[in-house]
Amino acid sequence: MSLVDDVRREGAGEEGRSGRYACRNCGSPLGKNYERCPECSGEDVAPIEEVIAPEFTE
Repeated sequence: MSLVDDVRREGAGEEGRSGRYACRNCGSPLGKNYERCPECSGEDVAPIEEVIAPEFTE
């Protein structure tokens, strides 16, 4: 199973996806919109829908 599948499964059943973000540099899913990614210190944090395209499958 891939990270994409894990993120989608975790998000299933949530009322909305607001508050779901990911780092564009390393792809780490984040619970909120950080200034810097806690994993890689990257500054490119965006809504998860923009980082992991819904049409992407592995």
